[in-house]
Amino acid sequence: MFSEERRARLIASLKKDPVPVSEVFFETVADIRADMGTLELRNESVDTQDRELLNEMDNLYSTIHLTDANKAIDIMEVVFALRDKYDALRFGTAVAV
Repeated sequence: MFSEERRARLIASLKKDPVPVSEVFFETVADIRADMGTLELRNESVDTQDRELLNEMDNLYSTIHLTDANKAIDIMEVVFALRDKYDALRFGTAVAV
């Protein structure tokens, strides 16, 4: 999902100061949870596997982002894919998975 250039910049940023990148990550997780909640309020289904995956990625990122930048970026890719999916579902647009 991320280009090699973007990946390299994110890794460098995590190593220099993990706060800005991590803040974006945690805000994205919160946005996905809000999208899921919005869908549920509209009586639309939310994939329980997606919710479990999001929680797993959130927890895993929290434990490794300071020690394994490459794995942290892999986790970000998964979370950003979920973000795209739930943005599209919330707005009723198609998304390529």
